[in-house]
Amino acid sequence: METEEKKIATNQVEDANQAYKSTLKDILTIGSEIRAAESLSVGSNKKFKEILNYNLIIKNPTQRLLTNSSRGFNLPGAIARFVWMMAANNRLADIEFYWGLKVSKFTDDGYTVPGSSYGARMFNASPGLDQIEAVIKRLKEDPSTRRAAVSIYHPIDAIRPSKDIPCTFGIFYHVRDNKLISTVVMRSNNAFILLPYNIFEFSLLAEIIAKEVGVEMGSMYYNALSMHIYEDNYEISQKIVDGKDELNDIHFPPMPFTPKPMEEVKKLIRLEAQIRHVSAGLNNSNINEWLKDTIIIGKGEENEIQLSEYWKQFYYLLLYFIVSKKTADKDALKKVTDLISDPYKKYLDAEDLKIMPKATQQDLFGNITGNASYADFSHVTRKLNSLEALCSEYNTGEKEIGKKIDFPKYLILREKVVGNLNEFRNIAARGDAPEITKEDFLKSVNELFGDK
Repeated sequence: METEEKKIATNQVEDANQAYKSTLKDILTIGSEIRAAESLSVGSNKKFKEILNYNLIIKNPTQRLLTNSSRGFNLPGAIARFVWMMAANNRLADIEFYWGLKVSKFTDDGYTVPGSSYGARMFNASPGLDQIEAVIKRLKEDPSTRRAAVSIYHPIDAIRPSKDIPCTFGIFYHVRDNKLISTVVMRSNNAFILLPYNIFEFSLLAEIIAKEVGVEMGSMYYNALSMHIYEDNYEISQKIVDGKDELNDIHFPPMPFTPKPMEEVKKLIRLEAQIRHVSAGLNNSNINEWLKDTIIIGKGEENEIQLSEYWKQFYYLLLYFIVSKKTADKDALKKVTDLISDPYKKYLDAEDLKIMPKATQQDLFGNITGNASYADFSHVTRKLNSLEALCSEYNTGEKEIGKKIDFPKYLILREKVVGNLNEFRNIAARGDAPEITKEDFLKSVNELFGDK
């Protein structure tokens, strides 16, 4: 056991992809199995495997995209999480727009996310208290400082009853050898579902701080007091461990020093809110207004927003999500897709936001939100959910090359099996949208792939 503990304590990996795979492997191999007691936590009464005091050293955290053949990664959803965090947002509806009703498991009042809203705690723990600004200031004034720390866990979290106690305890930053070393301390970490997204958002934040300070990005030390996998994710986790790494030629581009990244992020935050609010009306006739170099979101020059090329790609990926989710307008979607460049384009072409098993908690396709409530579209949502479940089940099986249902094929299936989104309101009103049967689904899939 001493050898295993030593190995884990010095678990150095190259990038996020290796971090994910090696973490799952360690937990499945030597993790202790425990059943949680009944509580307000989402893990209440669940069996899980865990390793206490699990440590990772990610040497190149800027390479933050997963490339494992058995695990999809919701890139627009990851960017949405990052923007929500940077906006110091705790509104449930704003993140639910991208991640669906599953997020409601983490709210006590139905309106806010009290613990996992890390940005609200970092940027606005109390009026005027911006911990990130303070970290940047300290590191600029004294690169040798040991006080550049961000506290996410609050004393009240130790005693308050809630569905959502923050999983992240705090983040620490040091400048050594002219590189920013970031250290993330997690109280608890769901390795299968959340680890890839946590690495994505915290490495982006660290890179922003590095550029603001004027240094390059260094290693990320990632420590979890309880790194765990729930029992219902054991099987798919093993598939990921055994799966091949693909797309090794995809490299996340370095963040530029100029323009200042914090200013660009503020622009991105404003644009994200605006396109989310107008999402119900986006279509091919007006999408060009949202693809111009300078976007006007109000009257006056102060409301004109122009993003630099690096950050504009994040905006296009969010717009890609919204257009595909809200309209299924193929012409509008093509206009957005044509502006997405590599490596994001290559990543989307390869993974294409493929529908993953339910256990991955992906919620990209089909849910109708916006001005209407889920209840207004209960029949439609049920039919769409059944299509997504069947696609997920289909994709998890062994398939010939080219027989996976990627996102473009999903859109074709959705239009064929469910109908045009513009007709959904009438369908819902009539109440005649039953779940899709497996027989009808397989028949449509065979026609899609040209099989008899």
